[in-house]
Amino acid sequence: MEITGIRQILLEDHSRLLAQDRPGHPLRFATLKLTSECNLACSYCYAAADRPLKGDVMSTDTALRTIDRLARSKHRQGSRLILLWTGGEVLLEPRLLRRLAEETSHIRAERKVSMGIQTNATLLDTETIRWLRKHDFYIGLSLDGYRELHDKCRHYWRGEGSFADVERAMSLLRQEKAPFGLILVITEFNVRHLGQIIDWLYGQGVRNAVFNTLIMNLGRGITAQPLAPSSSEDLEAAKTIVNRMISINTSAAREERFLERNVAALVRNLVFLKSRSTCSLRSPCAAASMLLHFEANGDIYPCDQFGGNPEFRLGNIWSDDLDEIWVDHPVVNLLRSRTLYNIPECSACPWRLVCCGGCTAAAFLATGKVLAPAPTCEKHRALIPWILTQLKERRIDPEVLAFPNREGMPN
Repeated sequence: MEITGIRQILLEDHSRLLAQDRPGHPLRFATLKLTSECNLACSYCYAAADRPLKGDVMSTDTALRTIDRLARSKHRQGSRLILLWTGGEVLLEPRLLRRLAEETSHIRAERKVSMGIQTNATLLDTETIRWLRKHDFYIGLSLDGYRELHDKCRHYWRGEGSFADVERAMSLLRQEKAPFGLILVITEFNVRHLGQIIDWLYGQGVRNAVFNTLIMNLGRGITAQPLAPSSSEDLEAAKTIVNRMISINTSAAREERFLERNVAALVRNLVFLKSRSTCSLRSPCAAASMLLHFEANGDIYPCDQFGGNPEFRLGNIWSDDLDEIWVDHPVVNLLRSRTLYNIPECSACPWRLVCCGGCTAAAFLATGKVLAPAPTCEKHRALIPWILTQLKERRIDPEVLAFPNREGMPN
């Protein structure tokens, strides 16, 4: 595919951007915190605690009501709705999860609702994996690299690392032929090892991953900021990811290609343009435009990164009408006003239709403002033209880095 004229495409009128997104802000994704309890004490976690978390667990009634209201929302506009169960650690409540899946099976079938879990994988066993597959659950794992890197941050309360249990879970998933995705947090510990990590993950059967740089100033992360890589390290890490994807995918069969979703989203926005990201690389971002988050007590937020912040609380599933919130709430309207043309730093940027201003929550945490670029701005200004140069000078088919029509869970 030729890359000529990409810069001119990126500089076109605002209406071109708006034309890519479905009208009316369809409700497509929701994250639901089944429990805030967790068996790990990860160094950078959004939770702030010096003891094992014994927090809220979503009641069966609250969970069923939330699923019902989401499934029946008139703002679905016929699209498939994806519900992602999170924690804490969601598999600390396996009986509740199974009950919810079984009691809502008819709603999910009739209303085109898919479910998934994001888990630290330490509690996955063969029986659970088989059950998740039977009920068509997406399975997302959290892993920060091979043993010596992963265990630096992702450890149990007594200090022992969790890698051995995650590695065991991945082995079981492969044995059961259960597809899974993966989230990796880029920290000071693993930022210089991403090439080796990708090779190792690929050998472990991972084909779908998202690598998120540690930037969130939340919970334990407030005191763990030295764990965040520098901006120059983050840029080099992104280049490493691109180069490893090119190396693997130019010779791999399409179904065996390795997809890192942040890079893929940038390339889709850069080259294909019609396929916009489901999370932060869209304008406005997905928070309260395609996505909602529900805390264990039924409180509603624009996305999980805003969860627990009273400034962004939209209501509660028991006391407020979900459809009215989706249309009329002032916070929803504020977030939807955060288009890249309302962010001064973004409106004049030649790469605005690719980056789209980045994550709203990250921008707010860094600056205290919604109408501000995300901390990834500096990296993207350097990375996007570099990717374009690689595609052009090395004559690489863009589909090596991004499948134009492939979707997954929100990043």
